[in-house]
Amino acid sequence: MSGESFPDLNAILDNVAKNVSGEFNCSISISFKNSSGTASMAAGTTDFSTGRQASPTDRYAFGSITKMLTGSSILKLISEGKFGLDDPVAPLVDPFLSGISNFTMEELWGADNVKNETIRTLLSMTGGVPDFDTANPCYTPGCFQGDSLRAALYNEPSRGYDPVELMSVDWVKGAEHWIDCEPVAWNAWTPFCYSSTNYMLLGMLLAADAQASGWEDFDQSEYLSQYLANQISYAKHGTPEANGVVHGYDRTKYNMFNGTLNNHDNFEVAGVFSGWSASDVVATTSAVAELTWDIHAAHKVAPKEYADMMIPKEGRIYGMAAHNIASYIGQTGEYGVAYGHLGATYGYQSVTAYFPKLDFVLTVASNIETDSQTQPALALCFAYNEIAGMMLGQEIVCKRSQGDYFGNVCTCTPIKNDVIV
Repeated sequence: MSGESFPDLNAILDNVAKNVSGEFNCSISISFKNSSGTASMAAGTTDFSTGRQASPTDRYAFGSITKMLTGSSILKLISEGKFGLDDPVAPLVDPFLSGISNFTMEELWGADNVKNETIRTLLSMTGGVPDFDTANPCYTPGCFQGDSLRAALYNEPSRGYDPVELMSVDWVKGAEHWIDCEPVAWNAWTPFCYSSTNYMLLGMLLAADAQASGWEDFDQSEYLSQYLANQISYAKHGTPEANGVVHGYDRTKYNMFNGTLNNHDNFEVAGVFSGWSASDVVATTSAVAELTWDIHAAHKVAPKEYADMMIPKEGRIYGMAAHNIASYIGQTGEYGVAYGHLGATYGYQSVTAYFPKLDFVLTVASNIETDSQTQPALALCFAYNEIAGMMLGQEIVCKRSQGDYFGNVCTCTPIKNDVIV
């Protein structure tokens, strides 16, 4: 099934893009991918200064979806015996890190802290490496939501922070900032301490294996097919404008008082891409859908045995380089299984997910950043259920619900499990 062979698919994607972009006053780009082909639609405004409307060929900043590529590339090297999943990471990273900086992991965070940090703990966000990203939402009514890195990036928009600079900021460097990663109430089976710094360290491990002379010289597409390598680029420097990305608008309450929201156009803010192998992918939604398919369905990056290690366990929000997307799609049981990655950076939010029961991928990108990142999740939920209904010959009705950052944005009538696809 593709957009050409199944015209109703294009109509579904078009309708979802128009409805969600209209509700949130933004652009929505959405792409479908399965073994038969792809389909893409887009709607909404990408530039509020000119009124330019969205196209499926628009490129977006995909933020943390970059981690999906970095993590699967690490697992490919593990499959080749280059190192082990539970190997201490400092001895592997430090030769490269010390070559591009004046410190090692031990000098940054202390020997007692880093000795138990492994490739597994970095991949699964269960270690103690401090996060350079200070965008931490607060949910208490009336609370002030500060973000020191965001403030610095907006104050000096032409400056992007490289990996060494991000590891040297006051809230990252120093043993006192090491995280005591403990289980949290909503994810009690395992610790969960999200840190984008983890994935810069993993990027250094990839660069070291490729014998790159520096972080900028490593080709992050090394483990992709030539076709996909030509579709994705990496914004190691420059602004969204310089990297051919649509305008992106910050509509969060970060650093704002009295309940007001930002309305900041980040088209000329280089810091959007700070984070390198944690957050620098630039692409269309169709290219990211292809990437998700290659990782989770076709297993073209890491072999299936290793790619399947990425899949989050039931009830957990994160696996290895993969979010559990189940809470975003309004279903339970086999049809409620979905995994991929969320992407959020300054002015842009996105999500990509693989649905194994129905064997397809959906990728959604938006050109706004909100506190709840509801808009990509809502588009994903509506599109998934409409496509599932079309494939299964069922009527599935979804309604908007009061979800939040962690999902539950729509409720749907259950898919009947007695249907054979």
